[in-house]
Amino acid sequence: MKHAALKAGVALLMSVTASAHAQSNVAAQRCSSPEYRQFDFWLGEWDVYQGDKLAGRNSIRSILSGCAVSEEWSGASGFTGSSLNFYNSSTKRWHQTWIDSQGQSLALDG
Repeated sequence: MKHAALKAGVALLMSVTASAHAQSNVAAQRCSSPEYRQFDFWLGEWDVYQGDKLAGRNSIRSILSGCAVSEEWSGASGFTGSSLNFYNSSTKRWHQTWIDSQGQSLALDG
């Protein structure tokens, strides 16, 4: 009986894994059009200066199989913030939602 349960468990795990992999491939294909790559120039680790003085650091990453861009800001004064940026294929517009360590938020669309 234990052997049959183990086989059933392995079969279920393989099925769930295959389904998740297929969904991941669909998402990767869905977000591979040129519109989703419009902010690729921004990706990377950035030191940001005001004149000669370091204002802070920005870490920009492609996330969610290329469907979104994550921003992590760390200011020299201790101020921090994050944004989630994504292209909406229905409206054909980019959106940014920003939240910072002071509880301020900003939603940009365009």
